[in-house]
Amino acid sequence: MILSKLSTAIQLQLKRAFCILLIFNLFILSGCQNTSKNSSTIKLTMWHGINPPPNRDVFQSLTDKFNKTHPNIQVEALYIGQPDQQLPKILTAVVGNAPPDLLWYNPTIGGKLAELQAIQPLENWLDKSPLKAEIYPALFESMELGGHTWSIPLATNNAAIFYRPSLFKAAGITELPQNWQQLKQTARSLTKDTNGDGRVDDTA
Repeated sequence: MILSKLSTAIQLQLKRAFCILLIFNLFILSGCQNTSKNSSTIKLTMWHGINPPPNRDVFQSLTDKFNKTHPNIQVEALYIGQPDQQLPKILTAVVGNAPPDLLWYNPTIGGKLAELQAIQPLENWLDKSPLKAEIYPALFESMELGGHTWSIPLATNNAAIFYRPSLFKAAGITELPQNWQQLKQTARSLTKDTNGDGRVDDTA
C-alpha cells in the first residue's frame, strides 16, 4: 500500500484478521507454541512482510494491544522483508525445524509451502468456525489448493482503474469494459500509431 496511514476501517479489518490468525494457530499447531515450565503463557512468533513502515507500526500497535488484553497469549511480530525476500528465510527455517508459529505470506508461494509441508491445512477448523462467514467469498480461490484450505486472509487491497471519458468517446467506446477480455480489447482500441512509424504514440 502507498498510503502513509491506514484508515480506521482498515485498522479494524487488520485487527479482526489478526485475531483470526491467532485463533487458528491455537487450534491447529501442534508442538509449535512456546511455553515456559513455570508458566501457562503461550508465546507465538509471527513473521510478516507488512509494508510501508507506517503500516507496520499500526500492525505492531495492534499486536501490543492484543498482548495486553490476552496475557496468556503473547505474540512477537517480526518483519522478514517483502515477498521476494521471504521464501529463502522460510525455507531455511523449515529445513532447520525452526519455523514461526504464524506466517504472513503472499498466496503465490502457497503451493510451494504446502508441497514442503511447511504449513498445515485449515479446513477442519475453519469449516466449524463462524469466522468463515466473514471472509469475502472471492478470496477462497487463492486460499485453496488440492482440495485443502491453506491460508486465511490477513488483509486485502483495493484496486481501481482510472480512465479519461474524452478518449473513450473519441475512440467510439460507449460502454465500460466488464471483464478482462473486454478490457484488453478496449486497450487495443485506445492504443494508436498516429504517424505510421510502427511505434505506439498514443496510449490511454
